[in-house]
Amino acid sequence: MNNRRINNSKIVKKQKIRKFNEFQKSAVALAAAASFALTLSSCEDVAQNAQTTQQRTQKEPSQTQSTAQEETYASTTLPFLPPPDIFTDGGILDAPDGTQPPATEPPATEPPATEPPATEPPATQPPATEAPATQPSVTEPPATEPPATEPPVTEPAPEPVVEVRQSIHFEKIPYSTFYAKDPNMYDDESVVTTKGREGTVKITVYSTYTDGVLTSSRSERETVSFSQACVITVGTKPSVTTEEKTVTETVEKYSTIYEECDTMDVGTTKVKTEGKDSVATRTYRYTYKRGELTGRELISESISERVDEVILVGTKEPVKDTSFGMPFIDAAHGGVDYSVTQYFSSSHTALDFGVYYGDPICAAMGGTVIAAYDEGDISKDNILWTYGTYVVIQHDGYKTYYAHLSSRTVSVGDRVEKGQVIGYSGNTGRVNSSAGGPYAGTHLHFEIRKYNASLGVYRTVDPTLYLPWWN
Repeated sequence: MNNRRINNSKIVKKQKIRKFNEFQKSAVALAAAASFALTLSSCEDVAQNAQTTQQRTQKEPSQTQSTAQEETYASTTLPFLPPPDIFTDGGILDAPDGTQPPATEPPATEPPATEPPATEPPATQPPATEAPATQPSVTEPPATEPPATEPPVTEPAPEPVVEVRQSIHFEKIPYSTFYAKDPNMYDDESVVTTKGREGTVKITVYSTYTDGVLTSSRSERETVSFSQACVITVGTKPSVTTEEKTVTETVEKYSTIYEECDTMDVGTTKVKTEGKDSVATRTYRYTYKRGELTGRELISESISERVDEVILVGTKEPVKDTSFGMPFIDAAHGGVDYSVTQYFSSSHTALDFGVYYGDPICAAMGGTVIAAYDEGDISKDNILWTYGTYVVIQHDGYKTYYAHLSSRTVSVGDRVEKGQVIGYSGNTGRVNSSAGGPYAGTHLHFEIRKYNASLGVYRTVDPTLYLPWWN
């Protein structure tokens, strides 16, 4: 009876082991999905459970190796173990050494075994966790089962390595350039009055590396030196200037042509056509570089034609006026009829007219001035000093004298015409007057002298024989 119960127990044991293996295969697939959810504390618990199992094995040497393997196996697969009734159903497992442990009385009722999914687990066992305290230890399965592997020991995560690296480099600050204008400098001139200088900035970069990976960085800027602006003075006065000039140049001079004219008196001339040179008018553009002439360019040019000068020359002989006129401007010619103050006589060979002081005295006939004296020019040793300022005019066969003038307007050699003013009445020389004052004795002493061909000399004649008042 007892043997049959033992055999039945072995059969039940093998069936449960087989069911366990099939259940374990399906649980491995679920463990692959759930393994990511395991926390670090679970890993530590597994490691601690493995260590506890090893210590208990060392403390209980009497226990067989199969019992330790079964506990290790159970601990490593505990999260995926089937319900406890698979192991504890009242059956008796064989000991590894073939001895039969004492029989225990099974419960009155045996719970039905649940068939796990028949899936083959992978070769790698899932991480093990410590079995609950109420879980009974089981004996080693048959030798056909694969031996349990030691679970890996998970070391605690190391503290991250944080490193701060420092790098320094320098950056140049460019300088600005300003231009100052100088009107006294040419526009192609420039002078650096202030030399530019670059500034320098020190840049320190702090880089943080965690486990060799750059995680953050920051930089600090420090001005080492400031930049200095560059000042350049440039000229504004034009270096190149232009100027236009018109130049007149004579190309060919004109000639003078004389033509006779019988309607003009002999000795007279008249310009018929004004002469003009041939002239070139050219306009040039002059170019100057800093005030010095560097070039000349012809812009326009025009040349005028030459025009010869034509002068008419008189060939008509004039009719000579041999008649005398009055030696002053009489009333018939817009003047005054002055009275005769003294007539011609053997002791006074002239006519004296009472012409007012400063009134004009005129030539009685056309001729040439042959004598002209001012008062004081003749010494008193010469009788002619008594004439004072006087003028003598030579006519054809006659001479006329005009004495006691205050001033004269002609000189020796002048050609005068009849009625031309030759001086002004006065009282120079020797005059007789009972009145006093600056104008006392003012009058015109007028003489006519006629040429005597038989004697070859000029003789005074009575002017009343020739003047128009008496003829």
